[in-house]
Formats: sequence, structure tokens, C-alpha cells
Amino acid sequence: MLQALGSGGVAERAALVDNPAFPVAHAIAEATPPDACIEVLAYAGPAAIDYYNARLDYLLYPRRVSVSAQLGTIAPDCGYLAIFRDTQQNLAAEPFAGQWDEAAIAARTAGAERVGTDPNVILYKLR
Repeated sequence: MLQALGSGGVAERAALVDNPAFPVAHAIAEATPPDACIEVLAYAGPAAIDYYNARLDYLLYPRRVSVSAQLGTIAPDCGYLAIFRDTQQNLAAEPFAGQWDEAAIAARTAGAERVGTDPNVILYKLR
């Protein structure tokens, strides 16, 4: 562990010890201002949702972050919506238990501006 953490930059070390939340947070932080409110829709199991809620809240501070696996449970007053799928390893250990409604996601993001360039985190500016 010391050998792995001793080499590389700060972002690389953080990604090693806080994977998979750090890469998601990094992608969101690059495309949003510090005062942003961000809804995060995650295709992830219940324990992973709790993990992402805690880690993203910390990693993206001072941004306001709310993570859910259900689009309908997220407060609609935020200006950004981030959508991502959990890692295959996490999904194998704890499968997604919700309902992923592509039509509802498309309706929620209709007319929104896609921001960010990360292929794993789709980020929209809603207003």
C-alpha cells in the first residue's frame, strides 16, 4: 500500500483509497461551480447509495449534493443532475434494486445542457 500511495500525484492517491467515489466526484467538480446544488442519480445498490451520499457530500463540499437511485426521490430544485452507473464489482456484490426509468430520465433532462466530458458520469445543467 505504501508503495502504491508513494508514487503518483494527489489525485491518483485519492482515487486509490477512495475508489469509486473520487473519480465520480472529480468529474462532477470539474464541471460545476462551488456553490452548485447537484442531484446525483446512481445505478447502485442501497448500501452503495449510502456510501456515495456520504463520500460525494464530503468530496464535493461546499456544493450541495443529494444521491439517490430513484429519479422521483431527488429534489427537483437543484441546477445540476449527474447520472452514473456503479462499478461492475459493486453491482455484483449488491445489485441495483430500484426501477431505472430511461423515459423519465429523458424527460427530466429534455432541454438541459450537457456539461462535463467524463464518459462515466453524465452531467446536465438543468437551468
